[in-house]
Order: sequence, then C-alpha cells, then structure tokens
Amino acid sequence: EHATGEYTCIIDADLQQNPKYLLQMYEYLEKNEDCDIVGMYMSNRIDESKILKLCKNLFYKVMNRLSEVHLEDAASDFRMFRSNVREAIISLSERNRFTKGIFAWIGFNAEYLPYDVEPRGSGKTSFGFINYLKYAIDGLLAFSYKPLKIATYLGFTTLFAFLVYLIILLIQIIWFDLVMKSTYVIILLLLLLFGIQFILIGIVGKYVALVNDESKKRPVYIVKTKLGFKK
Repeated sequence: EHATGEYTCIIDADLQQNPKYLLQMYEYLEKNEDCDIVGMYMSNRIDESKILKLCKNLFYKVMNRLSEVHLEDAASDFRMFRSNVREAIISLSERNRFTKGIFAWIGFNAEYLPYDVEPRGSGKTSFGFINYLKYAIDGLLAFSYKPLKIATYLGFTTLFAFLVYLIILLIQIIWFDLVMKSTYVIILLLLLLFGIQFILIGIVGKYVALVNDESKKRPVYIVKTKLGFKK
C-alpha cells in the first residue's frame, strides 16, 4: 500500500531468494512491455524431503483442477510487477489472502523464470508440514466452491440409487412374486431422505458461497490501463 515505484517486488527476508534475481526480473519487464508480472519458480529445493515435494506437486494438480484460477507449478511469491498490478492487488480488500491465487485471479500477463534456492541466511523455519497443509486448504477454499457442490452431487446420486432400487423391487414384485419386507421399505426411505437432505445442504452451500463472495468485496472488474480518459 505504501510502495510508490514503477515496479514492486516481493522477496523473502531469509536470503533464500537471492536479490540478484531482482535485476533479472527488472530487465525482463523493461524489455517486454506486454508482460505485467515476472514470477520466479524454484528450480531446486535444497531442504525439502521427497514426501513434501510430492505433496506440493499434488497440491498444484488438485488446486488447478478444482479452483477458478490456474497456479504455475512451483511458483513462489518471489516476483516483480508493474504499478497497475499493485493497484489491482490493493483493490482486493479480503483479509485471508492466498497470494498465489490473488496474482492469478487479477488476470495480468505473467511470465515465470527459474531461480535457485539459496541456503537460509540465519534461523530455522517454523513452517512445517501442518502449516503447509493449512495453507493449501486455505488456498483451495479461497478460490474454489466445488467442495460445496459435493453435497449436491451426493444428493442426486442417492436419489438415482433410490429410483434404481425402487424399479428393481417393482420388477421383482410384479414378475417374480417378491414378498415386500419392511427392510426394503426402510432402505427406500433412507435413500430418499438422504438424497433430499444432501440436495438441501447443497442449496445452503450455494447461499454460503454467495455470502462469502460478497464478504470478500472483490472488485467487479480490474482496470489495466485507461486510454484517452480525462477527469
């Protein structure tokens, strides 16, 4: 909010992101006017286990499949961008800020360059596996409402199972003289009631999604440049 330069950069303070890449990002923006954001993705990660790397790769695949935005694989928040991008980010007033999703949501032209992760300058990380998991869940919930649709899908699936089971019972009763037992009736009622209940939960979830969207107060549109505009 207080940055005033033509370009703004985000960089970690632990020196794992070498400041030398600032010049590389700056030169790329200067040479490519169509590019608005230069992000850096990690070409190596010296302190991560194979399990954590696997989980991160899985996160990007799940996020890109379920969310409304596309995240570049292994891209970090280490990036440089123009002033119009900065203004667009500031216009998003939400407090739970999943920055990778925000950069993708605003829709500016972005290019990604590789960088080597340096050893930590000092201190130890306190961001463990549980923190990564919470971060991934927050990111998914911030940019996807598909989990809320699960109840609706379950509801229609359950109702379909109810209809199939009802047809099978009617065929057996009419053509094979099946004796209707209370167990069959209970199963039918459970399928019917659970199907209706799941659908109603899905409807409530839709309202929750709408309320959540309104509470974020994201701008209806993003302005990149104004052409021929005078006050």
